[in-house]
Amino acid sequence: MTTVSIREFCLRLGLPCLGALLQAQRGKAQNSCCDQRLLHGRPQPVRCRPALRGESKVENSEQANARGTATPVAFTVDVLTQQGMTRPGDFCFLPDERIVIADLPGELRMFVESTRSTLSTVGTVPSVTDGGERGLLSVIADPSFAANGYIYVLYTSSITPTLHLDRFTCLGDLSNPKSTNLSFSDSSRYAILELPQTSNAHSGGSARFGPDGKLYVTVGDAQRDCRER
Repeated sequence: MTTVSIREFCLRLGLPCLGALLQAQRGKAQNSCCDQRLLHGRPQPVRCRPALRGESKVENSEQANARGTATPVAFTVDVLTQQGMTRPGDFCFLPDERIVIADLPGELRMFVESTRSTLSTVGTVPSVTDGGERGLLSVIADPSFAANGYIYVLYTSSITPTLHLDRFTCLGDLSNPKSTNLSFSDSSRYAILELPQTSNAHSGGSARFGPDGKLYVTVGDAQRDCRER
């Protein structure tokens, strides 16, 4: 496993705004006005821009959230679904554009355009503990999902004080954008990685494939001196 810095991770995945946010937090961008929101324990960049004359460089969360939730000009909000989810924390697109949604208590559900009023259940990740900033934190499909059915999940475990990165193998229609026939069983679980997580807070975390085909994982600092990992 290769370890990279947060800045290098952002650059590899093409995330300049997050990179700028991190630089501002480290004092390298003195004229930036940056804030962040927490979504289930994960920092979400709101905006980075030059501070205006007489304006505070750091806004409070209410100001940032107000701007962050406003619909940009020339954009339309399309609500896909508001049903069948308890505490959604992450989602990913399958290669055929179906959407797999991670619910923090441990369920994986799927949105299909042709049946958008109802989410289908793909499966439940076993031994997930949720509450606070814990739970099923992230889900990502393998770039070759249509051929291998691999799906990766990052979650806090109810058995050990660790973060688990596991892989499950889905069966059913792996490349049919109109099908809800997709599921995985517990027996297909393949454990990839465990990381210590001794706190109930600041779990955070996400798993994503980079342009180089490698799987990158970020995790929270577990309330230990803000050591981003």
